[in-house]
Amino acid sequence: MPVSPPHSNRDADASSDPAHRDRHVVNHHGHPPSSNADVWRFSLWSVVVAICGVIIALELHQGQTFDSSIMALLPDTHRSDAEALAQQRLMDAADDRLVFLIAAEDPSLSRSAAETFAKTLTSSQHFANVQGAVSQDSHHQWQAFYKPWRYRLLTQHSLDRLQKFDTGLVDESLAKLFSPLAAAIGPTLTEDPLQLFMQWQTEVLPRTPFRLQDDWLTLQHQGLTYRLVTATLSGNAYDMPYQQAVMSTLNHARQRLPGNTQLATSGLIIHAAFGAQQAKREISTIGVGSAVGILLLLFTCFRRWSRVLLAFLPLIVGCVVALSLSMLLFERLHLITLAFGASLIGVAIDYSLHYLCAREEREPPNRAMASTPTRACGNASPLRRILPGLSLGLLSSVLAYAAQAAAPFPGLQQMAVFSVLGLVGAWMTVVCWLPLLSAWQPAVSQTTLLTTAQKVAPQTSQQPSQGLQPMLLRQLVRWRRVWPTCHSRRSQVFLLCVLALLIAIVSRIEGNDDLRLLQTSPAELLQQDATVQALLAGPDPSHYFILQADSEQALLQAEEQFTRQLDQGRQQHWISGYQSTAQFVPSNEKQQLSHSLYQTQVFAEDGLLTQWASKGQLQPVADRARALFNQSRAHTEHPPGATELSLNSWQLQPVSELARHLWLGPHQGHFYSLITVSGIQGSHAITHLQALANSTEGVSFIDRVGSISEVLKNYRQHLSQWLLLAYAAVTLVLALRYRTQVWRIIAAPALASLITLSALQLCHVPVTIFHGLALLLVLGIGLDASIFLYDSRNSAHTWLAVTLSSLTTLLAFGLLTLSATPVLHFFGQTVLIGIICVWFLAPAFAAPKPASHNNLALRPDA
Repeated sequence: MPVSPPHSNRDADASSDPAHRDRHVVNHHGHPPSSNADVWRFSLWSVVVAICGVIIALELHQGQTFDSSIMALLPDTHRSDAEALAQQRLMDAADDRLVFLIAAEDPSLSRSAAETFAKTLTSSQHFANVQGAVSQDSHHQWQAFYKPWRYRLLTQHSLDRLQKFDTGLVDESLAKLFSPLAAAIGPTLTEDPLQLFMQWQTEVLPRTPFRLQDDWLTLQHQGLTYRLVTATLSGNAYDMPYQQAVMSTLNHARQRLPGNTQLATSGLIIHAAFGAQQAKREISTIGVGSAVGILLLLFTCFRRWSRVLLAFLPLIVGCVVALSLSMLLFERLHLITLAFGASLIGVAIDYSLHYLCAREEREPPNRAMASTPTRACGNASPLRRILPGLSLGLLSSVLAYAAQAAAPFPGLQQMAVFSVLGLVGAWMTVVCWLPLLSAWQPAVSQTTLLTTAQKVAPQTSQQPSQGLQPMLLRQLVRWRRVWPTCHSRRSQVFLLCVLALLIAIVSRIEGNDDLRLLQTSPAELLQQDATVQALLAGPDPSHYFILQADSEQALLQAEEQFTRQLDQGRQQHWISGYQSTAQFVPSNEKQQLSHSLYQTQVFAEDGLLTQWASKGQLQPVADRARALFNQSRAHTEHPPGATELSLNSWQLQPVSELARHLWLGPHQGHFYSLITVSGIQGSHAITHLQALANSTEGVSFIDRVGSISEVLKNYRQHLSQWLLLAYAAVTLVLALRYRTQVWRIIAAPALASLITLSALQLCHVPVTIFHGLALLLVLGIGLDASIFLYDSRNSAHTWLAVTLSSLTTLLAFGLLTLSATPVLHFFGQTVLIGIICVWFLAPAFAAPKPASHNNLALRPDA
């Protein structure tokens, strides 16, 4: 640590003079001693920060949690409460489910591998249920529940044929009876002679290419035999310890599979676990690397860890203030809000760096040379010298983020409020704490170690001091002499040409708002998921219908009418299938009509059953079937007091497990339900389904992916508009101080943003909302750099502070370009290009005119 040279005898003799003793204190520390005002500011701000810390502790103690899903960050895309409820039901039904397909060329090998896999999952006790081999229990449960109601259950196709007294039903039934299907029909022949109940079951059961073989749901596809295994989670898919336990079990089960088998998986927890592991890897690499880089950079320049701490202190306090007040203002904060908010607060490190560099800057030798806005005011403290620029930097940044807060999107509002509160907190820390804390710093040596910088540029009025790295400072002084400026008419014409070119390029940008761009899972996982969904041919959870009616029965009837139109869509190959509640529990009206048709068209003396018995020589069977029907009419098979199959009784039974989520029930005076669709054949099919819903009263079609992508598009467009508004507002405010020279303050961040967007466009990089968010950081850093450089007339110390600020921003956020997480990658991509451009451009616009390079008495609008 440098030490001050020993005092001479003359200094010792003069120290008894009080006035000289005060001057000695000033010279010893380089700045006037702390005043009572400094102490009061320090004390009051300490109380505020302490209160903020207590608020955070209390909120966390009361169980404050943070949203981690990117979907939770997006604004509410639901057009109604029913849509929100429907989405939650579908998510609940899918989030806890895992699907595995074990495949091998040898059917016996695929079966044994599936058995081993299912046993491994079951023995781990991390799952509420593991379904491998299919037992007869589920079939028995189905038969036991629906059999008493079989005479009230008809497919729409069978119902239409019975109304026409279609004798083809007789011929088809007899053909099946005398075919290989007889073994399956025989046991239920007297209960269902025309196989109408069997047809209903076949249509209602979920359509899947998997068939029961060797007690396993099995699919033969492209020479492979697939066996289906499903599992239900017993914990939260987003709970990290549970994620690790499940993934460990899955890895163990995968390792036990024979080498010539294949495994495809699908499930939310697998993607969530990968995302968490990726985040941890990037924190331990990019995060730690950037933090170490920033610390070493600042230590190299200031050569004292205490000063490095002072540089970071406003940023830390700003985050504490922002977090505490945001917890009070918002019910729940998003983790991405915290990440982006903390990055935007990163602008505040400029404040402390400019203050620390100002402490190293010596007062101009001729006080007459100092004038607004860089007036030195005698022995004025560093804070007083930079306070105007510091305040303007805060005001401009607050205006920029306040414009973001005005956008009608909750996510942007959270980020903006967090950032504004953090910036104000950081600014207050510099103003209230740093003057007093920096007074405790060790004395600065007056040796000539760094005064060699003056020999490089003897015309400069600032003298570097020991606290700064001499090599960087000397290099900046050299660069300042040859750095291009924008003063000549030729350079300004060139600038206008470049500006026109950039605007032309940027005007051609078409943003990409596809939700799939935010996908963090690797291609292998996505391919496995796509394979499972394609082979299962199940419902698409991102496309569905919501139906509304005034009563339970009216809603079931509405489903029955609407599904007749979906049947036409299935025939035209828009979709491959659908699921609705009315398939499992028909309306009372349809049940009564079905029962009436059985009575008049099937079991009547001249009905279809008589023809069936005559053609098939099955009169004893027909007599027994008619007797069973007559017994059912007396309700001897039904539960006491029940005449029709009820929705409530179905919901209470295990048979409703796979479709229970389709019934939303009553909500705000109406009843709601879902109809899910599967096998949608491209975008044209979605258009047809949307038109179908639009033409039917009480029906709405939900395209979840499309609606979220549309919201992202609106989000991006609004952000672009508010970014332009922020530039306009900042320009108007700064014009009050800089008048006609305000363009020199705005030019650097504006050009840097245009260059960044142009580079992205030329490199065919899709521009998203997250690129726009990063441009806010470019605006904040650019404004601070331009204001301080212009006010100091490109002072070497100020340029050093700007350089340090740019380097720390690049290390903190530019390295996010290396992230595999798309959101972070887009953000880092923009910051990397934008901040480099700001560092190159700001000195060019802020530089004084050559004729007055040594004259600091210029007015801002000179």
